[in-house]
Amino acid sequence: MSAPILLPQNLATEAPQKNVTRPAEIQVKSADILADAHDIKQTNFKKPSLTIQDLDELRLFQLLKRRDYEQQLNKNRLNYGQWMRYAKWEIDHNHDFKRARSIMERALEVNVQHVPFWVRYIELELLHKNVNHARNLLDRAVTIMPRTDKFWFMYVQTEETLGNYAGVRAVFERWLKWKPSELAWDAYVQFEERYGEYSNARAVFVRYVTEFPTGSTWKRWIVLETGILALDESQVARTRGVFEAALDTLICHENAGSDVDIPGIILLWAKWEASVNEVERAQAIIAAALDQNTLLKDQKLEILQSSNSLNNPTDVTDPSKTPDALYLQRKLKLERQVAENSRDFDAWWDYAKLQESTLGPISAIDILSRAVESSPFDDFKLLSWRRYVFLWIKLALYTEYLAKDIPRAREAWYQSLQTIPHEQFTFAKLWTMFAEFEFRNDGISLARKVLGKAIGQGCVNQPKRKIFNFYIDLENRLGELERVRKVFEKWLESSLLSDETKGTSERLNVLGDYIDFERLLGESDRCVALFDIGISKEFDSSAALFDTYIAFLKEEFRYDEARKGAQNSS
Repeated sequence: MSAPILLPQNLATEAPQKNVTRPAEIQVKSADILADAHDIKQTNFKKPSLTIQDLDELRLFQLLKRRDYEQQLNKNRLNYGQWMRYAKWEIDHNHDFKRARSIMERALEVNVQHVPFWVRYIELELLHKNVNHARNLLDRAVTIMPRTDKFWFMYVQTEETLGNYAGVRAVFERWLKWKPSELAWDAYVQFEERYGEYSNARAVFVRYVTEFPTGSTWKRWIVLETGILALDESQVARTRGVFEAALDTLICHENAGSDVDIPGIILLWAKWEASVNEVERAQAIIAAALDQNTLLKDQKLEILQSSNSLNNPTDVTDPSKTPDALYLQRKLKLERQVAENSRDFDAWWDYAKLQESTLGPISAIDILSRAVESSPFDDFKLLSWRRYVFLWIKLALYTEYLAKDIPRAREAWYQSLQTIPHEQFTFAKLWTMFAEFEFRNDGISLARKVLGKAIGQGCVNQPKRKIFNFYIDLENRLGELERVRKVFEKWLESSLLSDETKGTSERLNVLGDYIDFERLLGESDRCVALFDIGISKEFDSSAALFDTYIAFLKEEFRYDEARKGAQNSS
């Protein structure tokens, strides 16, 4: 009988027994592990001291140390901290500056544009008072990377620390050739200011504001001039000249509205003038700034809100009472009123009158243009709307007669009508004056178009008698009788529709005017036809109209028709 086949354990037919996990008799805690680690640290193990007995041992030690540094650098040549430690070891332990510089130069060959390493290289030379080596490094750095401000600042600081002020200026001039940012110019100016070289600082500022013609640049120059304590006549004139040049340059610039420093410069100028007892000049500066069209409304509002102290009588002991001073005070007061409420039309009207009486009528055009920018909020024909419309009328008339600018005047008339909510109400005076303007300027067809729009837009709810009367009078002056009749017919049609809606009797008055027009022309047949229309049942006339009809027939000796009409009425 053959022996039984033994299967390997991994092919056993019985399922393996599960391991029963039991907790160890001795439990190891994390606190025990930390305690063991702490005990190991507290051992008295010390690194064996290395003593060098002769020159050969020193050479051997240096060789091993350098080999260790080189091996580390071969692994990672971009580890600039290792390069620096290598060079510092050569200096601190071996006093071998030549070998240390060689190490630093090797590091620069890896990446010559690594700014932190350049900085540490230069600081290492300065630390050991190797000034010329540091200068050479700075010169190389600004030549290789002229756009890195860090090297230029280090160069300037080094020369200034050494007292080489001519060298500092040379470095700054070399730096400025590369068109740097404002930081370089500010540093140059601050350097000259620290040593009281104000003439040099002004020369720098002249180039500075040419390179950066912004409000912040001019403001720095102004701060320099106003900070000089010596207030002699030459300094006052010089400071005032800087203010004038600043505002002449900034306000004429195309981006004047976006420069947030312009109001601050204007206020600085005004306050400075007040500080030298030139309050009237300060007020004139504020007034002139408010007249500038290049400044935005927010900028003017900022100027007004910050200029309250200029009118304070405590600024000067004897405030001027000249007409110019009174005009400026009045002007600033009105400017504040319209700035606080742009719909204060009484203040706008007073402002325009002030400008007109002081500077002439043409100067009021700009004020009127600003006044009509904000229309009233009211939805009804209140007093505010009437004052607003009169501002438009004055603006259009001044533009036409004084400025002789016909296109601009036409635009003013057109814009005035655009602001009126014709669905709620209208102003017949605007329509008629606009039409008269076109008629004066040889635009008869344009005048008719304006009056046609007036009838279509301004007479939606109710026919405006002033508009129709003006239209009829215009055509009558031109001898266009047929056009007059068409206008009357349109008027009569509009009145009929309006009377049906509102229950009024305006149609009778219109018909009476139409009949009077035909009577003046001697058109008795037309008058009879109009009377027949008026006394018809569709027209719903009154007894007064019938009596007028009978009287008219008697005047024309048409007794048969009068007798017949009287019999029909009875």
